[in-house]
Amino acid sequence: MNLLKQYTEGQMDAAIEWLQQYVQTADEEALHQFRVSLKKIHAVMHYFRQNEHHSKKIKQLKRLQKELFSEAGFIRDAEIKMHWLEQNRKQLLLKTSSLPEKKENFLQYFSAQSKKNISLLKAIKEQLVALTKEEKAATVFAYSIQLKESVQQLISQHSASDDWHELRKKIKQLLYAWHWNRKEEQLKLLKVNDLNKLDQLQNAIGAWHDAENLKEWFGNEQFFLNEDMQVKKQFNSAWKKVLAEVEQSEKAVELLLKKR
Repeated sequence: MNLLKQYTEGQMDAAIEWLQQYVQTADEEALHQFRVSLKKIHAVMHYFRQNEHHSKKIKQLKRLQKELFSEAGFIRDAEIKMHWLEQNRKQLLLKTSSLPEKKENFLQYFSAQSKKNISLLKAIKEQLVALTKEEKAATVFAYSIQLKESVQQLISQHSASDDWHELRKKIKQLLYAWHWNRKEEQLKLLKVNDLNKLDQLQNAIGAWHDAENLKEWFGNEQFFLNEDMQVKKQFNSAWKKVLAEVEQSEKAVELLLKKR
């Protein structure tokens, strides 16, 4: 059984289904799952790039997939920021930022492109699945071991926050690659407890990354220059909250790294 091929087919089909569901319902979870499937597809493409298999073809497919991921990412990013502002009762900042309008405009564009994007995904699926047919289980396992060693090296260095984003990408690639192997190889690669610990670490880094992105966004929006004193007041309160979240999430990552 070619598990890499099976995985690729499953994630391509899932991406198409989640995209269709999001366009029909605007359900935020569908958009999130669509992007998750694209990340998993990207991991398969990364496997080919690292092994220098079909480099020209993979480079082309990766570029097409990246465009889709970026388009969906803008909407998802806006949703995350809107939720944060709503949950923290910063309605004035939400209104001042025009996030709802920006999200709606891009959603309309994204929906209008849906037929083209679904056709694009189907084309990527056909080409990428064809490439996986040639891959051998031993090559996939060797790649997975290399990923594991790379992750272990980064963790052992207690890498600074500048390296956390790269560490998270490596961890996610390893967690995805685990599913491309047979059970006996999976046990050699990572036991369930190790899987859970790595997943916990990458989730913690994700929370830290979201907090950092929010902090950067607040700075770029320059609410502190607004002439409305109520806007400034809400910003001051929100800024303190964001800084606290950044600090808390950073400590959580550092603690998990020390435990490894």
